[in-house]
Amino acid sequence: VAGALKGMAAVSAGLIIGSALKLIPTLKNNPIGVPLCAAIAVIAFVLVALLRWPLVWVLLVLGAIAWCYAAIRIRAAKSIT
Repeated sequence: VAGALKGMAAVSAGLIIGSALKLIPTLKNNPIGVPLCAAIAVIAFVLVALLRWPLVWVLLVLGAIAWCYAAIRIRAAKSIT
């Protein structure tokens, strides 16, 4: 059973990486921008992998911050045009 679980972990990691690679082209149209998206990803990695913070709280907090920033950028872009 332990071997099967290790195999499933490898498969799920591969699926996550594959999904991330598919989403990279959509970053061009992201209102946050590529550098800030990369910074958020690095912060999430550090908090979860290195500091062992719970993933759900990291995603909720970083997701809320990113969502608010994107909403502000979208509103600013609409007010300019």
